[in-house]
Amino acid sequence: MHPRATVTHMGTDKETDGNNVAWFEKPANATPQWHGGPQPLTPEPPASAPAPTRPPGRTLPYLAVIAALVLICAVVWQHSADDKRAQEHRERAAAYKGVSAVELSIDGIEAKVRAKWSKDGRSAILSAWLAPETPPKIVRIVSGTQMDQETTDPGQRLLVPINLQVQVPVKDWYQPVRMTVGVGGPKWQPGDELPRRQIEFRPDRTAIDTETGKTLKQHYSRLL
Repeated sequence: MHPRATVTHMGTDKETDGNNVAWFEKPANATPQWHGGPQPLTPEPPASAPAPTRPPGRTLPYLAVIAALVLICAVVWQHSADDKRAQEHRERAAAYKGVSAVELSIDGIEAKVRAKWSKDGRSAILSAWLAPETPPKIVRIVSGTQMDQETTDPGQRLLVPINLQVQVPVKDWYQPVRMTVGVGGPKWQPGDELPRRQIEFRPDRTAIDTETGKTLKQHYSRLL
């Protein structure tokens, strides 16, 4: 027996069925294909990620927290301010005496001057008292629009002290008041400038010379 050689022709030979239809044909200008699988897809570059956005619903809680903090700070500040005012009021009330009196020497004449606040805190009475032993030729007190004055004849001997006073309005018990005291002594002549001093009286029993800024010593015998 001789073995049969079987040769399978691929490519250009045609294997036909009963209808003589080619099962594969290769175009003449076709590029050789190494495999018949699909070409790999080229990955597209990833798009830039959008910036994260805060959900709209999260804004309101933040605003509520901020508003609460602002309210708390305002309440704390108000309480602190109230405490400070209360402390100042206590200190002023503890120092309040409602009267201030000092002794002045003006043009060689001694004068005792005083301010006394009313019990209702609506006015203060300012006064000047001069002994009759050495009478001045003129005494004048002025506070705001209020004035009181007294003159004496040369060589006249006084039998009673000179006592002048004016009443001025105040906002409360703690408001300071000022009074200008003018005195013409034995050598003073009409037409001369009247020697004077301005005093600021304070209800904590203190008094200030407004020209020098000096605190004046209180004269306690005239406080009542």
